[in-house]
Amino acid sequence: MGMVINVQNTHIAKGTKTTTNGVSAYTWDTPQKVQGLEKVTITPITATGEKYGDGILRKKKSKRTGYTLGIDINEIPAELKRYINGLTYTEGVETDDGACSGGAFAIGFEHVKEDDTTEKIWFIWCEAEPIEEENEQSTGDINISSDTVNITAYKLSEYDDRAYVKIWTGDEKVTDEMATDFFTKVQTGTTIEAATQP
Repeated sequence: MGMVINVQNTHIAKGTKTTTNGVSAYTWDTPQKVQGLEKVTITPITATGEKYGDGILRKKKSKRTGYTLGIDINEIPAELKRYINGLTYTEGVETDDGACSGGAFAIGFEHVKEDDTTEKIWFIWCEAEPIEEENEQSTGDINISSDTVNITAYKLSEYDDRAYVKIWTGDEKVTDEMATDFFTKVQTGTTIEAATQP
């Protein structure tokens, strides 16, 4: 069972991976703020190893290898939805015309705690299963749409095997500048950086 948190201020940034001579490099577009995300379930993905001797379990070890995120969002913008689902869009026409391998992305959001401090987090390299869409016509002929997305957040060896970067504004080492800069770009290290101005 994962941890369920209420969130706000959600951002998504499309990601690109290039590999040259066996070395991978990752880049992200400018983060886009996405309205309507209220709740996220975060579940660690674990790998477990067991060591036996004389037919007896001698040691068992588990480690996190990534995370599964379950999100419900009112409506993901059409452009992002197409990108995540791997759909083609040409001259106003959307088609499902191939393997439909979805695009990678980073997702970030914040969680306001009871003491009014805030945790901000970026999951830096994610892929999603096809988005499940639900359209429901309620009383009063009002259409209510929502999207359910199941996301895998991977650990990246190029970034010291980290899957996310998080700050907490209640930490005395977290400055106002760090909190302000956090969602301006996808954070991947232990130093929070502002986006480079064009």
